[in-house]
Amino acid sequence: MRPLNIKTTVYQLFRSMLLKVNAAPGKVTAIAVAAGMLLFTVSCSPNGMQSISTQAKEVLKPITSVAQEEDVLKHNFPGRGIPKLVDLASEQSNDPGTFDPAQAANTDLITLAVNYRVVPLKENPSIVNRLGLGMKPKFVLVTLIPKTLESKQQVLSTQFSVKPSRVFDLGNNRYAEFIIDDLKDTVDIRIESRIKLFRYDLSTAKSNPSGSASTDSAGEMYLKEEEYIDLSNPVIKAASEQIQGQDDISIVRNIYDFDLQTLSYDYEKANAANGRTLGASAAILAKKGVCVEYADVFVALCRAKGIPAKYVGGIPTEGGLPSEQQGVPTGGNAPTGHKKISKGHAWAEAYIRPYGWVPFDPTWGDTKAASFDRLRPLYVYLTDVRNDEVLGGSDIYMYKYWGTSVNIDFSMEVDSSRAAYLSKLLSQINGGKAELDQLKKQLDASYSELEFLKAELGQLNGNLKQLEAEAKATYDEGAIAKYNSMVETYNAKVAAYNKKVGAYQAQRDVYEAKRRAVNAQVDRYNSLN
Repeated sequence: MRPLNIKTTVYQLFRSMLLKVNAAPGKVTAIAVAAGMLLFTVSCSPNGMQSISTQAKEVLKPITSVAQEEDVLKHNFPGRGIPKLVDLASEQSNDPGTFDPAQAANTDLITLAVNYRVVPLKENPSIVNRLGLGMKPKFVLVTLIPKTLESKQQVLSTQFSVKPSRVFDLGNNRYAEFIIDDLKDTVDIRIESRIKLFRYDLSTAKSNPSGSASTDSAGEMYLKEEEYIDLSNPVIKAASEQIQGQDDISIVRNIYDFDLQTLSYDYEKANAANGRTLGASAAILAKKGVCVEYADVFVALCRAKGIPAKYVGGIPTEGGLPSEQQGVPTGGNAPTGHKKISKGHAWAEAYIRPYGWVPFDPTWGDTKAASFDRLRPLYVYLTDVRNDEVLGGSDIYMYKYWGTSVNIDFSMEVDSSRAAYLSKLLSQINGGKAELDQLKKQLDASYSELEFLKAELGQLNGNLKQLEAEAKATYDEGAIAKYNSMVETYNAKVAAYNKKVGAYQAQRDVYEAKRRAVNAQVDRYNSLN
């Protein structure tokens, strides 16, 4: 996989921040606001996840009145409710977590580390001085962190290198907020979560309906139009009229198929430094997109057909390989237990009675890394909101600062037990293949030797018949003696030949046993991908 560096600039301000007016008329103090974001638009790729850097522009906007930012915990978000503080200590599990290779098709145990390096930039002293009234430079970071979700993931523990000022939930999303006053030196914030991942898809939902039905509401929030989910657009209306079905599952299946048949994966956009989010209708017209477009089209058409659906974003522990790379990979395509990642992924969920919320991944369905009813246990859920007000419209994190502007270096790492097992299995397969190649060479050499001996026996047999005819015709003692001597030679060579046949058969048995073992490992590997 080729390295990819992406720089994204701010496209949306968080909100009006606290600005204070100095004593002198017309002289104001400006507060810089920035939204730090990791956009799935250019981040998701079926080939895995590469490097990314984010930057934010400082915006100075003088105003003539004092504005106080509303505390997010006091804000009522339509359809989502009011954020609630979380005591993480009470949720920490004593379970250290174990991974059973026999369950690799259905579970994984990972450690996810998210790193933020906060670097204060050199400023003109007058900018800081303009804060006035005893204010000091300040930095605030709000980031999504994984939360336990029934049937999907269990967060065993979350550790912070810097203690967050607070952790709060809003619906299925969990946020950690960090406040750093008087930022002067570089600060490294590391959030490390140990998580059990579970395979959850339509197939598992059908097999366990009583345990898979979600407690989430499937109300108007998941049927409405919003940015990028433009239900009122004639393109969406026309596409939805084409889609029919006898029940919710068949309708959703036809929407999924429409998505795959209409869009082609836009590798150019995925590998570009910046990419514009199209939205559902524009993606249908363009007939291409990356994961966000596949998800937007799926969600828009589900909602247009009256089926509640939502956009889901998170982090995959593995990539969605293109169809020609499926099966046992070689070289650079081999999975590794530890990966440095910085690309998110987007998929979708539809509310299907009686199973509740069921995830679907049309992007990886198009690359054959997933199917309509089967997903692998490699999805770390972070958000089920398309346009998150808490994050100012960004997908994973946002930040803001007063006085001293900052640069954020963002990175992620994941240690996956499942990926490590796959890597070990692949290593065994490759080692088995090399051993098979050596056994095959030995088998071929033994076979060639048998063919030579067989030809030699054939020649001797012809000579014996000729000598036997001469001896019977003449009864010459010399001819009889020569015939008897050749018989002994022939019999000795037959015995040697039979011994070689036995050895060859033993070699062949070893080869076949090894071939079956390697094929079983290949089948096992392919069944997990």
